[in-house]
Amino acid sequence: PAEGDGPNRPEDPWSRFIAGKCNEMARTACTMILEKPTLASPLVLWGPAGCGKSHLLSAIAGRFRRHHRMSRVIVMSAEEFTNSFLRALQTNGLPNFRNRFRDCDALLIDDVQFLVEKKATIREMHHTIQAMCDAGKPIVFAGTQSPGDISGLGGELSGRLASGLVCHLEPLDVATRATLLQRCSKDKCLYAWPKPILQEVAESLGGDGRL
Repeated sequence: PAEGDGPNRPEDPWSRFIAGKCNEMARTACTMILEKPTLASPLVLWGPAGCGKSHLLSAIAGRFRRHHRMSRVIVMSAEEFTNSFLRALQTNGLPNFRNRFRDCDALLIDDVQFLVEKKATIREMHHTIQAMCDAGKPIVFAGTQSPGDISGLGGELSGRLASGLVCHLEPLDVATRATLLQRCSKDKCLYAWPKPILQEVAESLGGDGRL
């Protein structure tokens, strides 16, 4: 469903995203697709866990709904897409499944690497992408590897994904982790932690931004 309006509306995920050198290219690409949804489609964001891919998918979906007035924006994992496809096959619901995905305003799929070796689902995904691209609708994918490096994704699908804009997100650098920790200390603690302590913690942590 579209996000609500009014004073109780959830904070925009886009405004909550921590920008840094580690995600500069991906953020620029997302800005492009938010300004003109079909400009960089399909857009693929890839990088290690905790670098902000899922956050960006949520942020893009929210902006599509709120600023472009798209009422049918689908955000789900590749596993959820697969399970939905299998249920449709088992219940003779394939026409409704295809209508749901190919008639939506925008499609955002996370963890694309889950599709590896799932030949029927890969074929269905490829046809879904083709139908949406022909209709000029935005598509965004996220995964842990670049499409061309995901063994078992199939030449057609990996090639289709690589035909758009592919952006790498690196692990969070120290400066970005420090900014994230500072925000979390304000949001979740009774008082803000001193910056020197947050800097020390940031330097001792890995690049995973999930807290």
